[in-house]
Amino acid sequence: MRIVLVCLALCAISGLIAQSAAVRVEDISIAGNERTRDYIILRELNLSVGDTIIIADSSQVLQQNKNQLLNTGLFADADLFFATDAVTATTRLHVKVKENLFAFPYAFVDLIDRDFNVWWKVHNFALERTLPYVGFKHLNLTGQQDELSLAFQVGFTDKVNFQNTFIRKVQVAYTSPYINRAQTMQLTGGFFFTRDRIVRLNTINNRDTFITSEETSLLERTLGRVGWSYRPQLFESHTLELTFRDRHVAEQIINQNEAYFGHPDQDRQRFLSLEYRFVSDRRDFQLMAKRGYYFEGGIAKEGFGWWNERNALLLDAEYAHYFTLSPKWSLETVGSIRTNLLRSDIDYYNLPVVGPKPEVVRGYITYHVRGSDFVYGKSSFRYELWNNQLNLGFLPSSVGQYRDLPLAVYLKVNNDMAYVRTIDAEPTNSLSNRLLYGGGGGIDLVIANTFRLELMLNTNSLGDRRFSFHTYFPF
Repeated sequence: MRIVLVCLALCAISGLIAQSAAVRVEDISIAGNERTRDYIILRELNLSVGDTIIIADSSQVLQQNKNQLLNTGLFADADLFFATDAVTATTRLHVKVKENLFAFPYAFVDLIDRDFNVWWKVHNFALERTLPYVGFKHLNLTGQQDELSLAFQVGFTDKVNFQNTFIRKVQVAYTSPYINRAQTMQLTGGFFFTRDRIVRLNTINNRDTFITSEETSLLERTLGRVGWSYRPQLFESHTLELTFRDRHVAEQIINQNEAYFGHPDQDRQRFLSLEYRFVSDRRDFQLMAKRGYYFEGGIAKEGFGWWNERNALLLDAEYAHYFTLSPKWSLETVGSIRTNLLRSDIDYYNLPVVGPKPEVVRGYITYHVRGSDFVYGKSSFRYELWNNQLNLGFLPSSVGQYRDLPLAVYLKVNNDMAYVRTIDAEPTNSLSNRLLYGGGGGIDLVIANTFRLELMLNTNSLGDRRFSFHTYFPF
């Protein structure tokens, strides 16, 4: 009996020793980063030289750090592993990355409508509602996670006369490298100018109505902004941004919607805004999180100083939590609220459409529900159908990082609800000031750990059934 007890005790002790066995990271090597600086990669890791890692936890630690690298959008894939030198008995962390394509010119056709699904379902692919767009974007300009984007857009007349185009939009934006030694601070800036000949005029029967001019611009907008961001640790960040906005509309718009800028005789709106935002991002993987949470909140004062033709104090917050129910099943839950704390100037132009993201309540993408305040909740049950790499050996060497293309496929079921509050709502806008339900099912494709394509068939409380799709990027 004593022999048995001794054996059991020894087994228990050896098990505890195995569970508590640890290695000390003596060095970190990085490979595969032709452009990205080493210190940018090290900045995204929560491991450093001198750290001690419990061997039993090493797989989870390595996966977490891999996700943190992928969340930057700089890499198509990453491989992390520990290796111990048999001679020196030292442990090294090896980090091998596959960089994404950073610089790319692009050309596509933008839409006047808020979403492709609206252009398709409501306006039957009308060409006059398209806007050719060319631009250039660099996600890693100097290899220090600094981003530059340039864009130029033209528009056509209502008759799609290709000989009579006009400049519609010019845009430039830049996010600097870290400006301090601790790599916690960045600066941002941008300029934006548009001239529109097709302008959203009002919302009637839960749809936006438009006014068109073939001869002159109906709405001109200018925006300039400067910002400062502070990221003291991996998962939390603070931003402060000062913005100047100048909007000028034609007389016929004010004549048909006196509340466009809040007052019957106001055809121009200029104001400064100061906004603070806080983000705490503890998701394991941004594009398709299975555990962790995300919180974002902000407050913005619009109208002060030299220009104060708008007076608003906007408050918004969003919280999302993710649960792993099994190796294949996961649950996403999201709640959000937005309100304007000042009620003196509720103008039509600045009323948001339900929320800041596409199809916040799934099933209502073709409806425009505008309100000064809203709250919504949404959930998605998701099943991982496939998660592996596709061998695309036929691709040229210039995009060799995509020859073994990471691809994940998820099935999901959605359930959403929202309430949008509108002061002095237009009587025909029956979706305001009532509870909205929506949901359905769909497929998500996570491609190259870089973007997500969402295909959905949704319904709403009105009995509509609609197909829609969206794309998401982590940057």
